[in-house]
Amino acid sequence: MSRWIGLGAALCLAALVAALDLPKSLGAHPWWSLKVLMIGVPIGAILALIASCLSHPNKAVVLFLLATLASYITAKYGQIQFAASYAEDALAGTLWYFGWISLAASAMAFATAVFQRLINFTYPTE
Repeated sequence: MSRWIGLGAALCLAALVAALDLPKSLGAHPWWSLKVLMIGVPIGAILALIASCLSHPNKAVVLFLLATLASYITAKYGQIQFAASYAEDALAGTLWYFGWISLAASAMAFATAVFQRLINFTYPTE
């Protein structure tokens, strides 16, 4: 049950991110800033649900945090190289676009894992 509550909370957070168009503010191209959310959020939700069934919750949180950071670095690198090449470097443009899709997916998975962990949190007893 906590899987679905955590997923619902993360989906509400994703809706807020989409309403504020946060990807555009963080460096995504204005033409596809919402499109990357529409592609990445369902992928991240599926990844988080699979991870909640298979692994330890703390490992999932750390894994998805590292994936989110790596995705942002990839997207930012693609953006900088694409702009430096005056839109000639197709590989940099691809890194920029798919980096943002990966960022949306991993951030959604990270948020879901964190919410699931918070719901299942119990204080250690002595």
